[in-house]
Amino acid sequence: MPRPADPKPHGLPIRIQNLAVPASSEHQADSLSQTLVGTILNAATARPLRRAALAMLSKRKERFAKLLVGNVDAVLHQVGPRLDIRLAMVAHSQHEQGEMMLLVGPPTSNTSTLLRALSCTPDLPFSETTLLDFGLLPPSRFARAPLLSTSSEDGALRSEVVFMNEHDSHFATLSLHDSLMPAAKAKTPRTRDRGVFREEWAKAEFEGVVDSVGLSHAVGTKVGSPAVRGLSGGERKRASVAEALMARSSVLLLDQPTSGLDSSTALTLLTLLKNGAEEGKRTVVITAPSLSDSLYETFAKVLVLSSRGRQVYFGPAQDVEQYFTRLGLGFKRRSKQGEGVVEFLVGCIEGRENDLELERAWQKSSTRQKLLQEMTLYDSKYPFATCAGPLIAAAQEEKSGWSSKSSHYTVGFAAQVAILTQRQARLVISELPTYVSKTSVNLALSVLVGTLFWSLPPNSSSAFTRGSLLFLSVMFNCYLCLAELGKTLEGRDIVRRQSDWGFFGASSLALARIAGDLPLIGAQVLLFGTITMFAALSPNFDIAIRYCGVALNILVVFAGYFIPTPSMRPWLRWIHYVADPVAQSYEAVLSNEFRNLNLICSPSDVVPSGPTYTDVRYQTCLLPGSTPGSLHVSGDKYLATAYDFHHHPMRNLFILLAQALVFLVVGVIATELFSFAPAGQKRLWAKTERVMKKLARKWYKTAGDAEDSLLRVSPVSMEATGEETAFGAEDVPALQGLEGKTLAWKDISLWVDTPLDTRRLLDRVSGFITPGQTCVMMGKTGAGKSTLLNVLAGRLDGVVKGTILVNGHPPNEEFYRTTGYVEQFDLHDEQSTVREALEFSAILRQDSRTPKVEKLAYVDTVLDLLNLTHLQDALIGTSAAGLSLEQRKKVTIAVEVVAKPAILFCDEPTTGLDTKSALRVVKLLRRLAQTGLSVIATIHQPTAESFSVFDNVLLLQRGGKQVFFGPREDAVPFFDSEKAGAYSNPADFLLDAAGAGMEDVPDEELNDLDAIDSLTKRWKMSSQFLKLHTRILELASAESTTSTRTSSATILRQCIELTKRVSRNYNRDLSYSYTKLFTAIVVSLIIGLSFLQLGNTVVSMQNRLFSVFLILFVPPGLCILAQLQGTSSLKPFFAVFMNLGIFKMVKLRGLWHARERPNKTYGRTAFATSLLLSEVPYSALCGSLFFCIWYFLVGFPLVSSTIAYAFVMVQLFFLFQVTWAMWITALAPSLGVIANLLPFFLVSMEAFNGALMPYYNMPHAWKWLYWVSPFQCPSELVSFLPAPGLTCAEYASAYLSTNSGYLVNSASRTLCQFCKASSGDDYLKQLNISFGDRWLGMGVFAAYTFTNIGLVYFLTYFPPNLSSWGASRSRVRVEQVAADCHAKEVAESGGELLVEGAFDAFA
Repeated sequence: MPRPADPKPHGLPIRIQNLAVPASSEHQADSLSQTLVGTILNAATARPLRRAALAMLSKRKERFAKLLVGNVDAVLHQVGPRLDIRLAMVAHSQHEQGEMMLLVGPPTSNTSTLLRALSCTPDLPFSETTLLDFGLLPPSRFARAPLLSTSSEDGALRSEVVFMNEHDSHFATLSLHDSLMPAAKAKTPRTRDRGVFREEWAKAEFEGVVDSVGLSHAVGTKVGSPAVRGLSGGERKRASVAEALMARSSVLLLDQPTSGLDSSTALTLLTLLKNGAEEGKRTVVITAPSLSDSLYETFAKVLVLSSRGRQVYFGPAQDVEQYFTRLGLGFKRRSKQGEGVVEFLVGCIEGRENDLELERAWQKSSTRQKLLQEMTLYDSKYPFATCAGPLIAAAQEEKSGWSSKSSHYTVGFAAQVAILTQRQARLVISELPTYVSKTSVNLALSVLVGTLFWSLPPNSSSAFTRGSLLFLSVMFNCYLCLAELGKTLEGRDIVRRQSDWGFFGASSLALARIAGDLPLIGAQVLLFGTITMFAALSPNFDIAIRYCGVALNILVVFAGYFIPTPSMRPWLRWIHYVADPVAQSYEAVLSNEFRNLNLICSPSDVVPSGPTYTDVRYQTCLLPGSTPGSLHVSGDKYLATAYDFHHHPMRNLFILLAQALVFLVVGVIATELFSFAPAGQKRLWAKTERVMKKLARKWYKTAGDAEDSLLRVSPVSMEATGEETAFGAEDVPALQGLEGKTLAWKDISLWVDTPLDTRRLLDRVSGFITPGQTCVMMGKTGAGKSTLLNVLAGRLDGVVKGTILVNGHPPNEEFYRTTGYVEQFDLHDEQSTVREALEFSAILRQDSRTPKVEKLAYVDTVLDLLNLTHLQDALIGTSAAGLSLEQRKKVTIAVEVVAKPAILFCDEPTTGLDTKSALRVVKLLRRLAQTGLSVIATIHQPTAESFSVFDNVLLLQRGGKQVFFGPREDAVPFFDSEKAGAYSNPADFLLDAAGAGMEDVPDEELNDLDAIDSLTKRWKMSSQFLKLHTRILELASAESTTSTRTSSATILRQCIELTKRVSRNYNRDLSYSYTKLFTAIVVSLIIGLSFLQLGNTVVSMQNRLFSVFLILFVPPGLCILAQLQGTSSLKPFFAVFMNLGIFKMVKLRGLWHARERPNKTYGRTAFATSLLLSEVPYSALCGSLFFCIWYFLVGFPLVSSTIAYAFVMVQLFFLFQVTWAMWITALAPSLGVIANLLPFFLVSMEAFNGALMPYYNMPHAWKWLYWVSPFQCPSELVSFLPAPGLTCAEYASAYLSTNSGYLVNSASRTLCQFCKASSGDDYLKQLNISFGDRWLGMGVFAAYTFTNIGLVYFLTYFPPNLSSWGASRSRVRVEQVAADCHAKEVAESGGELLVEGAFDAFA
């Protein structure tokens, strides 16, 4: 079935007049980074109040300035990142209504911001002078409706204007089919051709779109991500465009849709968009950092922005060159050098400081006058009745009957839930190992805990134990839900996008997640809404775990177990009854267990008891709820007396469901209302001495706070210091000490295992690189360029066959340590400045015998060479708050260059950069090669000028087959010089020549294509092929000079430098460090106020125990308890701190594994040591704050020795939790597995520490675990009748002589009141705890802490490779296939010319 016709008749024209987007503090601003120490000092010195006063003064001056600018219409001349555009995207007729427009400008022009503003996002509000409409419809019809909106039309057409950003965010583990098919189903119209079912329409739509973008061969492949293997970067970009096309919008706004695509694929994609715009009468607006002329010709209109974000041209794309040439400003396109139109336009603006001239020229131009005339005819040409009206009617007609008229969704809510539930099931299957591990942990704990509490007798001694068992079950599932937090945050941007595009609402996704997870997580589902709510209200994981963890602490504390309901403080008891789902769950399961249960009083609980006490009428049971003269206790009465729990399960269930619904609704509303996606980009500066001097010298004179004025001055003072001049200068600093090496490779082949078969990714590729030369690898998407680069750099898994030689010898570990590898994705420590990152790399990667002073001087040289000196104190940061894309790429290169590598490998160093920036990076590589380096780079679509910089070219086809290697000037003549004449860019011609006829061919069918065979045979029969192998043979046999062997930094130096960096990271990452302090303070207040000033009763003793139990979750808790004489909450607290620390450790480990471990920057010892040492100050600070609040609020003894002991134990606990989190992180490969393993270890230790079940009641088979567990650590009075004629003291004298406890009314002859513990020692004896064992307990717990440290180092050196357990068989299969193929090829070629010398860098 062909792709169905779009039921919408046409799209919408756009008219924009005087559009202005005011700059905000979150968009294109510069600010100083905050540190934890600085923030604390600012708070102590009342700096926030001073800043607020200065800000008020600054606002008054700004209001006055804005009024002046607005009154004189002088916004075009106002300095600052402000967009001011007069634009009309006018669709005058059927021919013009389907236009595609390009936004062009230098990096500082904010083209992406303009594109995003056109989508009517509330994050970028327009100024009051802006007039914007879509076919006479106001922006409110296309924007997200406000919460208190009274108009049903607001947001009703939100999905008619679709904005796709440059980030390809998808569920990485889903296949392409499972990722896009739900979108097709969600956009299936109600009215279809007769006989066409919904499933058929959606399938045809999916297949049509996927086929049009050339992804039919990858339908079953995972979408993937930088961390998950799947589609290539270019294929993932096309998948994003395919999803946008499925929205079937009237206006399509695409930010860099060609980024990461080769020119041929990009041309196919843009042609598709152009045809869709013309045939479907849609409006398409695109930004692209760089475009060749063949791609540029697909656009009908172009809008050019100056470097300040002001419009300097709008009109036909074919007229723009002539317009700029006739301005009389000396602009002339260098066509002979292959300069494209886009490159020419950017070159007319960037670095020339001519913005005002260009803006004035545009205001006076005849082109603008024609535009104004068109705008006057806009209303008459596009009346509502013939333009917007039919579109609205068609949009309403295709909606499901269950979708309201004010909704922008095509299908109803129930259909959305059904579609997403299917996708959720697919997502569960794609992540099955995580769910299997979660289920396995549940089963293992069920068996473990079940055997511990096996066959509990119905007597008084097991009453508390039964409650412990049930509470442990409820609490375990509660904390296991924290594992869902990462998933909720991870997919938030996807949820927001698919909601804006009219696919699914956030509420339907929330319900679908519950329905999809229900079969696997059971009881955890009802708490899922709580997690969702806090995740939706939090911008990142640290803040989410901060509030979510604290909230769970509160719920657990007030569930009724740790603090029985009658003992709760009156002002906090409402939490238990109103807002605590854990309490409702606990009451329901506990009342169900004790319902109609008749508890027999155990002999040890009978009071009084002994040989002389034989009459039951004068005895009672110690269990709460007992009655005088009876040794049986009703389970219902026990619960009512001890916990104030009653049997009404339906009420509990109803309240629990209502609470879950409330949490879910709040989370859904928060997801709809709040967006934490970055609204712009700002640069962060570290508070170094250099920056503070510049503030004092230049910026402090500006009104307001010095930090806030960075925005107004920094673009000129810091950025425009010579970005272009430095690159154009010939007198550049020379890099000394670089010793390049010759790298040659012959017949390199690579086989990997896939779910379907063993696939060959490289097929006998050969080449070489010598010092002082640059080599570019080119090819279609999926040709294996990055794969080959990784093989040469020793960074790829799989079976490699062939020969690799370095200076004529097989590579060894020394070679791989001295190479530089520029990653495609710029991975850095986000909290480091540019200088700090370079110094770190230089100190640890250069020869250890080089003095540190020389290394730091070399850093200055590289900063100067790469023109990064003015940014040396800027934080690298993220894409939203940090360096720009070009600056990050230059830092990535600089980090490798300061290591003085012999060979520099660069994987896609120009991806995402505009034409000029890409050219600067390529020229930089050329300059590095001139200093003696050997440089190899992969590039997707180089411009003609960028292509001319390289010396040699290696050209690959899809399937990893080589079709050319040789000098750049010989590449075009090798194929067809006559056909190349039609191309202005020789790189485009080469890519087309190497990729003809393979745009949409499955990988497994590539070997059957005649086009591949003909090109491969042509290459192997050519003279260039013979020259290449002759040259490789010469390089192999040539006598190579023995290079000086370098030595790596010592382990001590690695530990020192890495500890400094990690400590800076913690100090500057306020969300992490502040969360730790916040949690320590808030949890201590919660526990302290909950157990405020406890007395010395038995219940108080138990509450003291639980106060320690809650704190420690419970490590040294019971040892503290012994010291405090029954004084005694850190359990949930422990879980929160561990989750927070684990997330940070996994993030730092990811950076180490991805970049710094392959580069041999530092080793395992340094990594583990730096984490340990960096955590110690925070552990000590948090422990001190916690202790001071908790200890004195609870009312523990004010005895110096007791205070000192408790303080040491709390500090030891904080160190214990850090080290425990570290070894669990080292044990597991991912956050998902860690989240599943953590509850297992916690609950296992909790169950056997003696608090939930007394030691004496444990089964003999499990008593040994009591001593292994590091976590070692019910009404007050009972009444009985005295025998006739005796006082209570006389009657109980024999019993009291052998048992602890005391009588309250010893002289009474009617009713005796007895307390079972007369001292703290008596209470501790019941828990198998002795005051005399307190120092032994401290020593044992310290031993456990040091054992944790030992496990950290052991697991860092010997991590369990769980993925390899089931991969051995597939590895054998791959090796066998590779060996057979390689042997056959060697036999056919007459034997190897060189000995095989491949080397595995990680063997």
